[in-house]
Amino acid sequence: MGLATLLGNRILDVWMHGQDIRRAVDRPGAMDTAAAHHTCAVFARAFLYSVGKRVAPPDGTTVLLDVEGEPPIRVTATMRDGRAVPGEQELDPTVRLSMGRDAFVMLAGGRRPPDRIGVGVSGDRDLAARVLAAMAVTP
Repeated sequence: MGLATLLGNRILDVWMHGQDIRRAVDRPGAMDTAAAHHTCAVFARAFLYSVGKRVAPPDGTTVLLDVEGEPPIRVTATMRDGRAVPGEQELDPTVRLSMGRDAFVMLAGGRRPPDRIGVGVSGDRDLAARVLAAMAVTP
């Protein structure tokens, strides 16, 4: 692991713990900071891994992640040759997951299970449940 990755992980770690404290004392905020943008970008990149390796739906499956906020996050994972690759945003994906930034951070950060977070789902509900359950990428 290189120094850039190590330092990037520390930014994510410190910001996530700050968000944990903010949720505990009911003082939301700091969602539009450089650390927040970095953390969300890391989680967005990990979405392809979660879909491709953890869920591994059949080739041709498309999962669209749509996260509100500034900047918005839109990631399309399309299965090709057994791998999730960034795809074009399709009007009719197999599954569309829509959520707010805080919900995205809690899911990807492993802070709440999917059944305790408000997520809009359209398309294949079984696949959506599997993807949501596989999104946590931090211990």
